Amino acid sequence: MSLEGEALAWVVPQRLAGEADAALGALQIGLARPARGRIVLRAAGAERAVREGRLLPERRLRLPLPPAGIDATVALEET
Repeated sequence: MSLEGEALAWVVPQRLAGEADAALGALQIGLARPARGRIVLRAAGAERAVREGRLLPERRLRLPLPPAGIDATVALEET
């Protein structure tokens, strides 16, 4: 899992492997500072999920998990 965007601080889980059920039901994303824009989950060259709006560091953002074994990127596109 890779991050693109200076305001993104962390994402868990950081790696998805195997066919077993994931311990977490969604990606949890944290910000280092307030931001406005879109958080986009990209996997296998396609947008899988998008969350838009005013984003705050105190709140965990959740996006659906990408399929296991596929390189994914979480990107913040600020407006």
